[in-house]
Amino acid sequence: MSLFKPRVASTKVRQLKELVRDAWALPEEVAISVMEVECMEVNCPDMETNIILMSDGSESRLFKIYKPLAEVTPDDLLGLREVP
Repeated sequence: MSLFKPRVASTKVRQLKELVRDAWALPEEVAISVMEVECMEVNCPDMETNIILMSDGSESRLFKIYKPLAEVTPDDLLGLREVP
């Protein structure tokens, strides 16, 4: 087990949050959560990255990128659709 993995993951999460805020022009009032989770859907890779947007007075919005956090690129945000 690597002692550095959590730091690398937290850096990648922070970078993706900043990228999401900038790419989607989100105001500071919108909280962004980024999580790498095991994908439970058919024909899905082992891990997926979930982006959740939260703001007061609104329901949370979920977006999924079907690849591990370490493999997410800025291009993955283009045309990303909300999961109903």
